[in-house]
Amino acid sequence: IFISLPDLLERQSILEKLLENKKHALNYLKIAKICVGFSGAMLATLINESALNALKHQRNEIAESDILEVKDKIAYGKKKPQTLDENQKELVALYQSAKALSAYWLEIEFDKA
Repeated sequence: IFISLPDLLERQSILEKLLENKKHALNYLKIAKICVGFSGAMLATLINESALNALKHQRNEIAESDILEVKDKIAYGKKKPQTLDENQKELVALYQSAKALSAYWLEIEFDKA
């Protein structure tokens, strides 16, 4: 059985449900937009990790900065040290440039190239 990832409105709805009993100052739609490709479970992890991050910074309310701080860790996992040869570095640079240029042409917002 294949279950597709939630679309923008579904992510927004999931976030509303996950945050209903938590103190926060978040715009659901804005957070849903930056979480493209997140499953419901990933969104739940995002909210829980963001709440822990807020506590770590001695705050009792989840802020957008908490979401942004933990989002990439959840989406991509912990950073691993990389050792790339020159050819691999060139390929990565070309890929990142193409990604940024495509986003610019298509007027898509993104937070990282």
